[in-house]
Amino acid sequence: MVFARRSHRPLTLRIKEFVWPSSGFKRAFAYLAKRVTSLKASPHSIAAGFASGAAASCFPLIGLHFLLSFGLAWCLRGSMVAAALGTAVGNPLTFPILFAAAYRVGAIIRGEEAANAGAVDQAGSELAAEEIFSGSLEHAWPLFTTTMIGATPIALATFAAFYLLVRWSAAKVQATRRERLASRALRGCSA
Repeated sequence: MVFARRSHRPLTLRIKEFVWPSSGFKRAFAYLAKRVTSLKASPHSIAAGFASGAAASCFPLIGLHFLLSFGLAWCLRGSMVAAALGTAVGNPLTFPILFAAAYRVGAIIRGEEAANAGAVDQAGSELAAEEIFSGSLEHAWPLFTTTMIGATPIALATFAAFYLLVRWSAAKVQATRRERLASRALRGCSA
């Protein structure tokens, strides 16, 4: 590789950088936005791919987000690279917020009482590790299904928001790039 590191960073440092970037979140998000908008594809393809990844991250199916985003991007003729980058919306900092919101929305959709909708913290703390991993889904299944039901409208709203934002950004970046290349070509012809 041309730009490979001379000394490889240890796994623990790479994980730490993934969770809490030393360059700062603002720079990490700016880098991600630059990578997404500079992809060589149509604005629709980039936007559909990124929005697919972001929407897939709303579901409590950790480990399957890439597969979900690739499947959705394929159905919508979106960019697979953009879909992979879009899954960065779901990360260790946003998962608790997304899943708690999904549970609350799911509880409202299922018609559960408002008091029960706020019980996600209590239910999560009451589930002992032995119950979860023993194969008994008696307590975990209702929590999971409610969260899946609530994640669907959140994923749809997330898809719409990111699709519009990324499509507009990608179209703007590509138009600027075309103008810059055209002006360079004109300067080259006149010289």
